[in-house]
Order: sequence, then C-alpha cells, then structure tokens
Amino acid sequence: MREIIEHRIVYSSDNKKNKRKKTPVRAVLYGACGVLSGCMLLITVLFSFIGRTVIVDGESMLPTLQHADRLFATETFYTPACGDIVIIQRPDKENELIVKRVVACGGDTVYIDFEANKIFVNGKETEIADGMEPIRVQGDVEFPLTVPTDCIFVLGDNRNASLDSRYAEIGCVSQDAVLGKAVLRWYPFQAAGLIK
Repeated sequence: MREIIEHRIVYSSDNKKNKRKKTPVRAVLYGACGVLSGCMLLITVLFSFIGRTVIVDGESMLPTLQHADRLFATETFYTPACGDIVIIQRPDKENELIVKRVVACGGDTVYIDFEANKIFVNGKETEIADGMEPIRVQGDVEFPLTVPTDCIFVLGDNRNASLDSRYAEIGCVSQDAVLGKAVLRWYPFQAAGLIK
C-alpha cells in the first residue's frame, strides 16, 4: 500500500509539470517591447525637461572631475548657490560649455589673497578652497570684486589651470548662461555617484 501512495504522489507532481503552459515567443517579445518603450519614454522626459548630460572637457575641475567624465545636470527650477558645480554656456563662445564651481553670487564681494591662498566672500573666508592647491595665477580681473546682480563668480577646482571668473573673457557669469547644476557622474561607471 505504501508503494502505491508514493507512486501516486510522484505521478501527481509529474502531471502538474506537464500541464504548465508555454509562453509564446510573440508574447515575450511584445512584453519586452513594452518595457523598452517605457524606458525610452522615461529617458526622453528626463533629458528633455529635467536635465541634460555633459562631457567634461579638460582638466580645470581636477581633482573633483576628470577629463571625459559624463555628468547629469539638473536644470529645472535651479538657482545657483555657492559651492555648486554648474554647467555654463561660455559667454564668449556660443557653442562651448564649461564646468565650474560657484564661489559667490550676485551682490557678494570676492577677494582672493594669492599669497595666503585664501578666498574671502563678503569679508569671510570661504571653505571652498580647502583641499585645493594654492592659487598662484591671478588672471586679469582686479580684486576685491563685487559680483553684479543676477550673476555668479566661478572658479575651477584646478585653480592654476582653469579659465574662470578671474579672467575678463569669462568674468562674472550671468545666471541666464547657467544651464544647470551637475549632480551625478554616471561615467566612468567605477567612479559613478553624486557630485559634491
């Protein structure tokens, strides 16, 4: 009797396996197309209305950003703030973007002590320069400098190899030229993460 019961159990489970329906290839492809279409729509909305991708060109943001890093920048409802890394439409070249760090905003007075390697905004030393190499290159802008309303003063983190607000050709950048805040490095993948 025991052998019969065991036989019935095995037979019963074999029957369940045989009764499973096979999913047609067409249904699998249709489902995959739906998922792919949804992803494409999400990416389109993300990059059309929320932000943009930018490729870092050059070494002016070392050590924070490397040449050829790929960044995602938000642009919707963004107002520049001190310490942010921003994407800027270069004022003297329409088709060129630059990546810099905001040091001061409209109405702020900036003074750089090149001997002591200190940056002062409104008379207070900023911590933005901490960990960066000493600033040896002054540029052609005179300090102290008061940033015009609706403009920002920017520097590259690689202080001595950066074309930034210390030079008249960049100068204080209009907020209208700011295309967004760099928030994420997505390539190279081993260095991917939020940007500080």
